[in-house]
Amino acid sequence: MNGLRVTVKDNYHLAGVHTTLGSRSYAKLYGPQSQTSELVKRLVDLGAVIIGKTKMGAYAGSEVPRPVRELQRRWRVGRELSLGRYRVGDR
Repeated sequence: MNGLRVTVKDNYHLAGVHTTLGSRSYAKLYGPQSQTSELVKRLVDLGAVIIGKTKMGAYAGSEVPRPVRELQRRWRVGRELSLGRYRVGDR
């Protein structure tokens, strides 16, 4: 991986860092971790650089995702870009 910067999900332990599982109460209860998970160790051994942890839903449970809101690109309203047979842009 030669220096590839990687983030890990917040359900993998990283020594000296809080694992929250998406819950502040879990982080308060267990505090910073004393060990690094095997998966993260393997990534580091392969040359990855861990730059942080990513957020997640509480306790890694399944949640219904929020609906995606379509945003209009105001600077391109009414314009289309043609790339061969594919058309890109607002219709």
